[in-house]
Amino acid sequence: MLEEMLDLQSLGPEKLRPIKRAEYDRMVEAGLFVDERIELLDGFLVRMTPIGSPHSSAVDRLMHTFVVALDGGAHVRVQGPFAASDDSEPEPDVAVYPLGSYRREHPSQALLVIEVADSSLAIDRRVKAPLYARANVPEYWIVDVNDEAIEVYSDPREGRYQNVVRHQPGIASRRRRSRMCSSISRRCSRISSWARSVRRGSRRAGPARAAKPEWSPAFRLVFRARRGPRT
Repeated sequence: MLEEMLDLQSLGPEKLRPIKRAEYDRMVEAGLFVDERIELLDGFLVRMTPIGSPHSSAVDRLMHTFVVALDGGAHVRVQGPFAASDDSEPEPDVAVYPLGSYRREHPSQALLVIEVADSSLAIDRRVKAPLYARANVPEYWIVDVNDEAIEVYSDPREGRYQNVVRHQPGIASRRRRSRMCSSISRRCSRISSWARSVRRGSRRAGPARAAKPEWSPAFRLVFRARRGPRT
C-alpha cells in the first residue's frame, strides 16, 4: 500500500487530485464510508489494517495509563480523527489533546500521538511520522507490538522529527527498565502542564523541549499482558 502511494505521488500534481480534509469530512457526514475503516493521509484515502488482540491490548493499556496519570489535565482519545492539515485526517490509536470543546470540529493540535503498529509499521514511520511533524506534534510514539519496542520521535522541525530513539526491553538493563517505567508520571506531568499553557494561550515550552527522550516510559505497561502472569 505504501509503495503504491509513493508511486502515485511520483506522477506529479498535474495528474493527481488529492482530497481536501473539508471534502473528506462532508463525505463522512454523507455516509459514504459506513462500515469502512478509512483515514485521510496526504490527500489519499487509506484503508486501516484490521485490529488484532495484541494491538487492542496495547491501546487499552496506553489509554488507561494516560487517563489515570493525566488526571483530567488533557483529553485522551482513542482512534478518533485528528485534523492534522488541510489534506490529512489520521485517526491515531491514542492521542493527547489540550482541554477544550471538540463537539463542532476535530482537534487540530495534539500534545502526544501514539500509533500501535503491527503490519502498519512502514506507513507509521514513513508517512505518518512526517505528517505529525508537519502538524507540530511535539512527540510521537510508535508502539511496535511485533518486536515489543517503542520508538519515540521528538523535536519536529521543517516537517521532520530531529530526534528518534528506539526502546526495547530485551536490550535494556534492569536498572534502565525500572527508570523508564517509573518516569511515566513525570512525562504525563509535563504533558499536563503543556496542555494548561496551551489553554491559557502560552506556547513557550512543550513536553518535547522539557527533556530529551532518553527512555520510553510505557513499554512494560504496554507489553506486560503478552508476557503472562508473574509467578
